[in-house]
Amino acid sequence: MAVPSGKRMDALSREILVLTGGVTPPSLVPFRSLDGHAGASHDGGGDGSGAGAGKRARPKVRWIRKRFTNGARKDGMLFEHWGKVGETHDEYPFAKFNKRVQMVTYSNEEYEEHLLGVQPPPSRTAVDSGSGEGAGSDSNSWTREETDMLLNFCEEFDLRFVVIHDRWPVDEVTGKTKRSIEELKDRYYSLAKKLIEVRPRTRPTQPATGALQKHCQAIVANPFDVEYEV
Repeated sequence: MAVPSGKRMDALSREILVLTGGVTPPSLVPFRSLDGHAGASHDGGGDGSGAGAGKRARPKVRWIRKRFTNGARKDGMLFEHWGKVGETHDEYPFAKFNKRVQMVTYSNEEYEEHLLGVQPPPSRTAVDSGSGEGAGSDSNSWTREETDMLLNFCEEFDLRFVVIHDRWPVDEVTGKTKRSIEELKDRYYSLAKKLIEVRPRTRPTQPATGALQKHCQAIVANPFDVEYEV
């Protein structure tokens, strides 16, 4: 025997009554009225009779274009961004995230006295041809100009050797970068290791501290092995 439709509707109404507690459920879509008040339903939201009625509107904030300089740049270039009227900053707020890598550098005296003879071993081609007897006879040796350029790139690109390799000059004949990533790494870490070894004697009153000290300790504890990397 079929159940009368009226009874089914009575039962459904009772379920809804139990679930909602007799309160009409609010709209699930939030809204914001024209006067700036937020409400939970569309019942009287914009005419002062809804949930937002009686609330004081927030004070208006005026935004203007402001000029600023970034402490991370050394050229004093001026930028512009939106800022609140009356809000001032002694320093650009995001300048604190400009963290520069601490790396080993050399002076002219240190290069001439300690680094002039630091060169990679002769390449296999030079050894086979018998031209690798001297450090300067191999085309794989480094000049002072190349070394200075490497240190400048290391400082500019925070020792990111993939980027340094991308910026390195290209051979006009082969069209390829003159130095591999492994060669760039080996040159920097070889010079840094040599300086770390001699500076306790040449600079006894200027020990490395902080991040530079950790960088030096890592270089000594884990020397770069170019043969393994290749």
